[in-house]
Amino acid sequence: MDNGTAADFAVDLDEAAAAERVPMIRRVLERAAAGAEFLEIPDAERAVAAAALVVAQHPAGGPERPAGGPSGSGSGPSEPLPPLPAELRTLALAALDQVAGGLCGLAVVWDEAVDGPKWRRGHRPSP
Repeated sequence: MDNGTAADFAVDLDEAAAAERVPMIRRVLERAAAGAEFLEIPDAERAVAAAALVVAQHPAGGPERPAGGPSGSGSGPSEPLPPLPAELRTLALAALDQVAGGLCGLAVVWDEAVDGPKWRRGHRPSP
């Protein structure tokens, strides 16, 4: 999680009671996936961070493990997460679709950047 907002989300997870960690991840993903209104940049960044945590627990693994905890160092949660429910995978995909969509501040910023197409490829789930 190489992002200040994502790092703050990781700290929030570390400071939360164990029973609140999964619901926090779920709320972040639900907010982004809802798509009812323009998704502001901080909400999009938290959604990408939450999706990365979900992907890290997928049986097939992800392209990288989130930083922090026993698997690495950096700005990810310091404390290991409990097993995340499998249904969060679908929610994470829906959240990433919204982040990469046109009603998201993060997508707007990246569309204007030189590396925008590269960012989109990296944040859009493959079929």
